[in-house]
Amino acid sequence: MKKFKTNVSQLNRSFVLDPSENYRGLPYGEIIARWNRWLMGPDPDHDNGEEFLFLRGNIGHSENRRSIYRPPVMTISEGIAITVPIVTTLYCIGDYYEGALIRNEHELIRAINMHVTAAGPFWATIQNLDGTNQQTMKIVQNLEDYRFQSPFFDLDISSSNPFLDCMDVPVSPGRRQALAGGYFLLVIDLPASLYRIKFGGKGYNNFHTSSVYDIRILHDGLDTVNDISEIAANLGSISTPQRYPKKSRKDTS
Repeated sequence: MKKFKTNVSQLNRSFVLDPSENYRGLPYGEIIARWNRWLMGPDPDHDNGEEFLFLRGNIGHSENRRSIYRPPVMTISEGIAITVPIVTTLYCIGDYYEGALIRNEHELIRAINMHVTAAGPFWATIQNLDGTNQQTMKIVQNLEDYRFQSPFFDLDISSSNPFLDCMDVPVSPGRRQALAGGYFLLVIDLPASLYRIKFGGKGYNNFHTSSVYDIRILHDGLDTVNDISEIAANLGSISTPQRYPKKSRKDTS
């Protein structure tokens, strides 16, 4: 598979959930299932939770490399994890893959694997727009390490969902047995500032996705300190506001 090459440096790994770690007891696979339930709900653009900021990227099959999804600036508080769906796919039993009906879990796994394997190249970068050094950085060094697959899960697809006719794979409303996969990142514990996150890539059947999110993270007013040397060391090139972030929510259970 082609790999996205760049000379930019990398965000410190402590701000990205490692593939082997859990976030509040949830591994990446479970987070992907939650993300898809959110995406297929009645009003995903106005219905985000308190634990996660789910980014969706540009929805709709497009072969235009210049098509970019760029919503207004989003504002969250410190401690909310940011889910970055770089390249994703979702299939349900009863769907069709390359003209063949998906009848069981084995065929569902095969469709997901073939669809995700066809992806690439792709990218994911972050930039601190409030900092004196506004360097663009890779979020992780190797996105190949962040390929995941959800467990099988029940998915309620809302008849009011605005994206039913816009997905790269057509979906129908109702309760379905689903499987999802792709390349995901969970960005955690960034300190208060204004960040720009860019991500996208090429998917199955010449599908292109590209998104730019400007995200303002507000300090919650707690845990104020004067000594910021520890955070400055952890952030690397990202300029640091005068606050500590909250303690990490990740665990290795």
